Amino acid sequence: MKEYRIKTFSDLHKLLDSSERLTIYRGQSNADWELVPKAGREPFNKVNDKYAIEYFKDNSLPFLDITPENDWEWLAFAQHHGVPTRLLDWTKNPMIAMFFAVAVDEDCDAAVYKFKYENYALTEKKAPFDFKIVTVYKPRSITKRIIAQQGLFTIHPNPSKSFSKAPAKGTLEKIIIDKDYRKKLKFELHRYGYNHFSVFQDLQGLSEYIEWRWMNRE
Repeated sequence: MKEYRIKTFSDLHKLLDSSERLTIYRGQSNADWELVPKAGREPFNKVNDKYAIEYFKDNSLPFLDITPENDWEWLAFAQHHGVPTRLLDWTKNPMIAMFFAVAVDEDCDAAVYKFKYENYALTEKKAPFDFKIVTVYKPRSITKRIIAQQGLFTIHPNPSKSFSKAPAKGTLEKIIIDKDYRKKLKFELHRYGYNHFSVFQDLQGLSEYIEWRWMNRE
């Protein structure tokens, strides 16, 4: 896996300018974190996430605005609401990935992963728990957040295995955001319209955006 380090917006632009189609991005607040879905992390990796999905399906219907049409959509809904699943969130928009990487102030390098994929899941032909290799899943626009964040997922047959070590058809690269640059990058992204309100487009996002603006009003 190739790695790049950026310390300026110019460094970032050079990397993104060379991007190609069929490329997705994921931002992580700590560059040392592995690419592992929530279902593969402690303590959730002790139980098969399929049981969590079934429990979610049995108890969530009264609270949903629309009914998922298949197990793929149930997975996406569960992921959206924080259930430990074998899905990992990605976006088509590199700036949104950058925002997620630096949204929380930390004293460490952040990272954005760039994955150029070769194929994606044909959901009408195979159920999500039948996949044997890491695959891109493109959901319907079933939530406002998926639309706002240009979101999609990778599905991981072995959630505990890091994406960087798992078989997948495509090319994975890592962009490391230097810890001394991450706070400035957050302000630069704000100037381009990427902040909690624009990325989440809900009341919680609005509240966090107002709080951030108030704290940084000078």
